[in-house]
Amino acid sequence: MKRSRGFSLLELLVVMSILAIMAAASAPTLRTTMANARIRTAGESWRSGLELARSAAVRLNTSVEFVITDSGWQVTRADDTATKLHQGTGREGNADLTITPTPVDADRITFSSFGTTLATNINGEGPPLSQIDITAGGDAVIDGLKARRIQLSATGAARLCDPGAVSTAVGACQ
Repeated sequence: MKRSRGFSLLELLVVMSILAIMAAASAPTLRTTMANARIRTAGESWRSGLELARSAAVRLNTSVEFVITDSGWQVTRADDTATKLHQGTGREGNADLTITPTPVDADRITFSSFGTTLATNINGEGPPLSQIDITAGGDAVIDGLKARRIQLSATGAARLCDPGAVSTAVGACQ
């Protein structure tokens, strides 16, 4: 009896069909996972910018501002706003994000030379930021998307959290 090597055409078709079904079933989950990763990455960019501003204030021993701009965010010295110390888009490859500051008319926060936030911005330009919400925008409707929030404390710490999580869950907003 002759022994055959390899696979028959029927066996290959069955395996390919199973793989196609598995790929089709996992596509929506993968899409949600990728969209949530993009939102989280953008949130990390904004939080990182706030931490850069805070550390620059301490390092330079002067007041430093974190400012929301049309193209993202930037960090400047409060006494020399023309010189950018750091800047970022805050979108990191995802243009379909909605950035919502709180209070609504806030666009900056000032850090003192001790790294704490000032109760009023040094240049008197509106109230200081207390939080930033990052949500998915655009026309695409994807179930299971998780918004992110950056909370700013009076001590100057920036915390990235999930506003939709149960208050006792790890990563929930306080």
